[in-house]
This record gives sequence, structure tokens and C-alpha cells, in this order.
Amino acid sequence: MKVFLSLCVLVTVLSWEVYGAQLTFSNTLGNNMVLQREPSTANIWGWANPNDAVKTTFRNENYAVTADKNGAWLISLKPTPAGGPYTITVTSSSSGEATLSNVLFGDVYLCGGQSNMQFTVCDAFNATQEIAEAANFPQIRVFTVGQGNISSTPENELLSVQEKWSVASAVSIGDQTIGMNNWTYFSAVCWFYGKYLTQTFPKLPIGLISSNCFGKSHSKLRSLECDDCPLFKDENYSCSLVSR
Repeated sequence: MKVFLSLCVLVTVLSWEVYGAQLTFSNTLGNNMVLQREPSTANIWGWANPNDAVKTTFRNENYAVTADKNGAWLISLKPTPAGGPYTITVTSSSSGEATLSNVLFGDVYLCGGQSNMQFTVCDAFNATQEIAEAANFPQIRVFTVGQGNISSTPENELLSVQEKWSVASAVSIGDQTIGMNNWTYFSAVCWFYGKYLTQTFPKLPIGLISSNCFGKSHSKLRSLECDDCPLFKDENYSCSLVSR
């Protein structure tokens, strides 16, 4: 069964203590990442001093926004064709600048579930060969959300990141120096799905986000706004999801 869901990044701006004067990107973004290609817009966001003017130029287009009273800012880039790499530098009126480098535009997939999705390539069948061949797919970029991200209230940032955005390699897909059964990164189901997509569409960059909640019900993987969604009425219902 193929399920295609629009993956939207929702930024909730809450009262928070500004980290300081330095302009920063959200910890969900980073060098080597993939942003969603056209026809969708791609959002980049982060933190600056309150009311700072925040600007960038990308593909000959100028963008300018104002950070809110909490220092949060968001820039929506116009739909961009698949490709890259790009460098995106954002400047602010009093907080300096920050840069994202080696950024590709392609399709971004969120892989979420329980232990069946958290199960890593290191522990998969033929793991040694799979890990050794990972570097043959540099157009795949991976990101792993850390454990301990459960919160009863919306958060401004991820509470932990297990693996920052990384180019596919033997280390980023299955660092065996950590040891077998480490259950950290990278998700086997997510990797094999991304690898299949790349083999099917070899010119299309693929971003894979692995976010799993070991042994938890589906309610831990959704926002509070989804409490009334029919799919989630049964608290004991568990599932794995790969969505774009």
C-alpha cells in the first residue's frame, strides 16, 4: 500500500529565551541537508535578536523578513527544481550571519515508527556489504532524531539530535565502531526505501529523516492537534510510517 502524505514543517513560535546575539538556524536544518523541491516551497528558519531584519539571496531572488519579539524568523523560498548543491547564507541586522552549505533540493521523507523502524542497517542482513556500498549514493542525505523528544507541550527545537544531516557513507549509515545492536542510526527500513527511490530515480536527491519512538504508542509520534483524527482514535494502534 502506497501512502503519500504531504510533509509539512510546522514552526510554532512560543515564548522562549533567545539564545544570544548570534544568528542561528533551527537544529532541524544543517549542512548537507535536502530541502523539498518544487512544486512545494521550502522553509528555512531559526533565531536572531528580536526584531532583527533577516535577509538572504537565493537563485537571484532577494528575501527579507523581520524576526519576531522572541527572535524567531522564517523565510519561504520559492519552489526550486531538484538539484544543487547550493550554499544559503542568511544575514541579520545585529546578529551576524549563518550559512547552510552543500544543500540539495529533492524529495524529503519522514520515516517514523517503533522498533521495527528504529532497527538499524548494522543489524540487517548483509549489513557489511550494505554499509560499504552506502558511499555510492551521495545524493541521499540522512538525519536521525534523538530519543528523549517526547514533550507534553510543543517545543521550539528538537530536544535531541542523534545524527545531524549527513551525506550517505559507511559512517552515516552504519558506524560499526559503535557496535552491533546499537539501535541509533541509521534506520534499515528508511535506508532501503531511500536506496530504492534513488535506484529508480537516479538524478533525484533524497532526504531521509528517521524519527522513532522505541516501544511507544502512536500518540507519542503525533502533535496534540491530531487527537481527534480518526486514524488515531485507538491508543493501542501502532504503525510505521514513511511519508513525503
